[in-house]
Amino acid sequence: MDFGKLKVGINAAKSNLTSEFDLQDSIDDYTKTLSLFKDIGDYYTINISCPNTQDGEPFVIKENLDALLIAVNAHRVAGRPIYVKLAADLSNDEINTIVDACIEHQMDGVVLTNLAKPSHNKEFIEAELPYHKGAMSGLPLQRISTNVIRHVYRRSRGKLTIIGVGGIFTAKDAYEKITSGASLLHMISTLIFDGPQSINEINRGLVKLLKADGFSSIEEAIGSRNPLPKLTPENPVATKQDAA
Repeated sequence: MDFGKLKVGINAAKSNLTSEFDLQDSIDDYTKTLSLFKDIGDYYTINISCPNTQDGEPFVIKENLDALLIAVNAHRVAGRPIYVKLAADLSNDEINTIVDACIEHQMDGVVLTNLAKPSHNKEFIEAELPYHKGAMSGLPLQRISTNVIRHVYRRSRGKLTIIGVGGIFTAKDAYEKITSGASLLHMISTLIFDGPQSINEINRGLVKLLKADGFSSIEEAIGSRNPLPKLTPENPVATKQDAA
């Protein structure tokens, strides 16, 4: 199927049919999606962080994640990148486990981050929520996702392409995620509240911000305000503190 210049991303997630986690059934959910959409997607996202599932975050466990990514690689389509989408409400140790596995299994990048659950998020007024289930996007996610971007960029030392998402409404918001380490951005809430013209406004604003900092391209700005820890012969790998 040809969509012309439009790039189509396929988001694969496990089903929510049962509250009990079964590793093979879950892996089959992902690989079935990859197989069915192998001729459609320009890139694929392995969403291990869907807030609607009932069994928590089973793929923060290394053995489960290794099994999933091995199966995903067996269903790769040549030339189509694969990204892993992380939850917003993970500890640094859990994030490190996922990032290290993505590098080990040669994933192309990560999407940071999925929605934030109210129980883990103080960026909202509790009385404003009609239901305390599901998860939140937009501004309540902005700070959280940017902090995760900064951490993952340093942890991976730029080896993974980062797609930043969460609370991007202005060029300044977008630029903060780029200079923290994101190479690409996803926007949803701003399209709902501000309309599709917001994309043009953000792009024009980014040109001005890049020029003000002396950059001629987005690539030059990636991670520019989040320098990677320096490696030395005495310290050949980043420490946990460096990557925090």
